[in-house]
Amino acid sequence: MLRNPDLADRLVASGRARAEQFSMRRLADRYLEAYAEVVGERTAARIG
Repeated sequence: MLRNPDLADRLVASGRARAEQFSMRRLADRYLEAYAEVVGERTAARIG
């Protein structure tokens, strides 16, 4: 990487993009989606 700064830049950008997938905001959003899905399934089971 010392010899290839373009590769280093790409790896840094890729790593940051990947890390963003695990941000607290993203994790919170995914938990809310999961809870909403479970609540929706339970509500549908009670109605149906």
